[in-house]
Amino acid sequence: MTVDVQALVAASEKREQEVYKAFQFYDKDQSGFIDDEELLCLLQDLNLAPEDPAECDRFVAQQFLIADENNDGQISFEEFKTFYNAAVDKQAGRSPAKPAPKKGGIKGKDSKALSPEVENMRAQVAQRRAEEKAAAARKLAEENKARKARLAAARSKGRDEKGLSAEMEQARREREEKRLADKAASEERLRQDNIERQRRLKEAGAQGRDQKSLSAETEALRRQTEEKRLADNAAAAERLRQDNLERERRLKEAGSKGRDEKGLSAEMEQARREREEKRLADKAASEERLRQDNIERQRRLKEAGAQGRDQKSLSAETEALRKSTEEQRLAQNAASAERLRQDNIERERRLKEAGAQGRDEKGLSAETEAARAAVAAQSKADKDAYERKLAQENAERRDRLAGTGSYK
Repeated sequence: MTVDVQALVAASEKREQEVYKAFQFYDKDQSGFIDDEELLCLLQDLNLAPEDPAECDRFVAQQFLIADENNDGQISFEEFKTFYNAAVDKQAGRSPAKPAPKKGGIKGKDSKALSPEVENMRAQVAQRRAEEKAAAARKLAEENKARKARLAAARSKGRDEKGLSAEMEQARREREEKRLADKAASEERLRQDNIERQRRLKEAGAQGRDQKSLSAETEALRRQTEEKRLADNAAAAERLRQDNLERERRLKEAGSKGRDEKGLSAEMEQARREREEKRLADKAASEERLRQDNIERQRRLKEAGAQGRDQKSLSAETEALRKSTEEQRLAQNAASAERLRQDNIERERRLKEAGAQGRDEKGLSAETEAARAAVAAQSKADKDAYERKLAQENAERRDRLAGTGSYK
């Protein structure tokens, strides 16, 4: 008889792939390990679990201890092969392997010369714990199997019969009957209310609008309320009319006075004049401070020019920093002067456009126009003079800096 070795090897590899696929199914976190509770479920899927529950618990507990070579409470696929071979042997009627001492003996804290009795007691405790865990795993597997059966039955029966117990079904039917009874009672109350409403409407139609089941006191109260509402509406309309008349009067007065005098009281005019005087005084004070600062700056420049660069006890770094600061300030002044010049050009353009539009489009009197033009001309002259003065001072300062290197 010739044995086909290649066929046997192929069959063995195929079987190992099927077992590995089942192992991966229970390895939920893809860690490569399963524990003893998952092991029983795996054996049942492979049809290798003993039929007797007690025998099944003992077998799983004993063989788990054999397969778990490193005592970490879980087994890898390579360790599971030992377990699988034992289950196949037991199903075929062959005796599986007995537990053997772990490699290396007792390690760590327990290595201090335990007696055989203690060792035997420990082994028994471990065996009992393993059997208890196996029993719990078997119970869980049976519950899962029963749940799967109920779900399969539910899919075949429909939504309302999905694996519910008789008590649950009865409770559902009672709740549904109560809901239908409550709904019917609610609909009946609504129907009676509608009948009563229709009856009262018919009675009200027969009696007329002002007589429909209202007492004399209610009718009097209604009339008083309506009269008060009408009076309030009339008063509000009168107030609105008076406000509109006053607004039109003030608009007419404003149109006759011109733009700068429209609707301002004497107090407002006085307040405006005081603010303008304060603004001019602040401007004059600011210009005076600037003038005094320029005088002091010129005095210090003259002193710096008389002393010379070497008598001021300034280092080369300080001189360079001062020169850079002065150049930056001059650039900022030039940029500010340019912005001011552009603003003046834009203001002149707008004034020309306003002049081209004519006096009657601005609502200003001839005296106001003349005063505005004089103020604009004086403002422009003052600004031009100030710019010329500032440019002259900057030129003199640059000349002094070129000769002395800095100033005090």
